[in-house]
Amino acid sequence: MTRDQIQRAAETVLSDKLPLRDGLVLRQALAIAEFDASGITAVWKEVHHQLEASLPEATYRMWLAPVHVAAVRGGTIHLACADSIRTWVERRYRPMILRALKQAAPEFIEITFEEVT
Repeated sequence: MTRDQIQRAAETVLSDKLPLRDGLVLRQALAIAEFDASGITAVWKEVHHQLEASLPEATYRMWLAPVHVAAVRGGTIHLACADSIRTWVERRYRPMILRALKQAAPEFIEITFEEVT
């Protein structure tokens, strides 16, 4: 990892106006610099594996299997799914998804949901 990669990642973290505490900016900057497309894919697969193991198969397939990563900005992963399920998934499963994400990659501290039309 180069100094430029870390610098760009730190600028991304700072532009998201995240709180500056306990080395959070540096930790998140390093996380961003290290997570390329294949890296986040591996993290998301681990999250899905944990969710699938925690729920009945039909529930997982209906509500969580369609959720995917839309973007990564700072310490936030932006998730997307069809609007027809987004509100329910966000309301009912957000805490479970966030716990699984923090187990798989503790440097990510937040998730948001975006509509896919």
